Amino acid sequence: MTQYLRNSLWLLIPLLFLFLLTGCTATTPLSGWSGVVASGDNLILGSMSGEVVTLGREGEVIDRTALVEGATGGLGCASSGPTVYIYGTPACDGDMVYVAASDGKLYVTNLANQLSKSIYLDESNPQPIFSSPVIWGQNIYITSSDGKIYCLDKGSLEEVWHYEAKDKIWATPVIYGESLFVGSLDRNIYALDLRSGDLIWSFEGGGSFVTSGVIADDTLYVGSMDRYFYAIDINTGELVWKSSEIAGRWFWTDAVVLDDAVYAPCLDNKVYAFDCDSGDLKTTIVLDGRVASSPVLIQDKIVLVTEDGKLYSIDKTQQSKKLLDLGYTILAPLNYYNEVLYIHTQTEERVLAIDVDSGTILWSTPLR
Repeated sequence: MTQYLRNSLWLLIPLLFLFLLTGCTATTPLSGWSGVVASGDNLILGSMSGEVVTLGREGEVIDRTALVEGATGGLGCASSGPTVYIYGTPACDGDMVYVAASDGKLYVTNLANQLSKSIYLDESNPQPIFSSPVIWGQNIYITSSDGKIYCLDKGSLEEVWHYEAKDKIWATPVIYGESLFVGSLDRNIYALDLRSGDLIWSFEGGGSFVTSGVIADDTLYVGSMDRYFYAIDINTGELVWKSSEIAGRWFWTDAVVLDDAVYAPCLDNKVYAFDCDSGDLKTTIVLDGRVASSPVLIQDKIVLVTEDGKLYSIDKTQQSKKLLDLGYTILAPLNYYNEVLYIHTQTEERVLAIDVDSGTILWSTPLR
């Protein structure tokens, strides 16, 4: 097999996974898995029907706005109408909400869910956006399947700069200090200057990067679709360590650092706990299902959920505990605000509010 063919196959694997994960058919479009974000007393998310939904803290639906402007739909899946799909979590800044969608546009609404403006990131070549917008200072940073990282003025939405990778970008960028870090399907991690967009360094791994990773002690910890886990020095771009163990499947979600270990959920139904400094495998935690949604750190525990809705906690001794069996398919990232865990489900679409300490569902709001 030629190197070119091997590289081409690596790019097809993430695409195939998205189709398998969502059961996309000719009549069932990919329909998004937005997380929940808090803004004041409100909760905001993108629904599977392409709406920006605002909830109160008790779960009441306050308002909803459909993003309908002749969209392309999901990843080539058939759509019955002009609905757009929201995969990333919205970003909030004061009363303004920024939402990236599958038609290649960034939309802006206010907390009253009035659509104020929208722009194509690249009007000549609109491509689906699977990442979340990130607000930093006066700018918004967003990536696209067109292979570019964009910096936009958050008021005017005018482009400040963009940087073009060698292939599609699905990961949400991570900002630390004066730099931005993001992985691409071209197998590279890029470090860019926040102000200018100039390349600081790039690191090439063995497979595509679709997860954002996590930064701790000047080190970026990130899993790849080559089934290895990496630690990269954020100042130099040099490899600190690469896991000696190859996972059973891909690393699809963000990792979490707790004390001296980095915990990496994997699609092989396991969570790998690596020593932050050496990369040695401390332990492997076996779950009852694969994890496709990014976990959260709650006090001294990691909380995560399997795709089939089993909610777990993992403590600093690497002991796992099943908290709840929710019974829903969950692909959206978990979100934790003011001592409440929020989960957006993809079957029987609803938002759940959970007290993790007691394992109690505080409320459950259907969105359909």
